[in-house]
Amino acid sequence: MRARLIETSERSSHRQMAIYVIALCQHVAADLGFSDDSVLQETIAINERWLAGEITFKEARAYAGIPMKYSREASDEPHRLFYRMLHQAAVTPHVKRHALIASDFALEALLAGTAQLQSATKERTWQCAQLLGTRSQE
Repeated sequence: MRARLIETSERSSHRQMAIYVIALCQHVAADLGFSDDSVLQETIAINERWLAGEITFKEARAYAGIPMKYSREASDEPHRLFYRMLHQAAVTPHVKRHALIASDFALEALLAGTAQLQSATKERTWQCAQLLGTRSQE
C-alpha cells in the first residue's frame, strides 16, 4: 500500500499534495481526539494560505519549527508522533514529498494512540483513497 501511495503522489501536483496533507491532518486529529489542537489548526492554515498564494514556501518552512518543538516536548507517544506529522505537513509547501513522510507519522500516531489498534492496511487504504480523491478534484 505504501508503494501505491508513493506512485500516486508522484503523479500528483504540489497543490494536490498540500490538499491531501490537510485532509490527512484532520483525519488523524479526529481519530486521536486532537481536533481542537491549536498547532493542528495553524498547520492547516499554513497549507491553506500557501494554496491561496498568501505565503511563500519559505514562510511555511519557517513555521514548521513550531510543531517540531511540540513534538520534542510531548509527554506521550501519540502526541509526539502527531506533532511530527504536523511538522512534515507544514513543510509540504516547501517539498511535496513531505506529505508522504507525514503519512508515515500519521500511521504511527494512529497505531500508538488508538485503543482498538487500527490496522496499518486500513489506514493506508484511506490514505490512498484520499490522495486519489484529491487528484480527481483538480
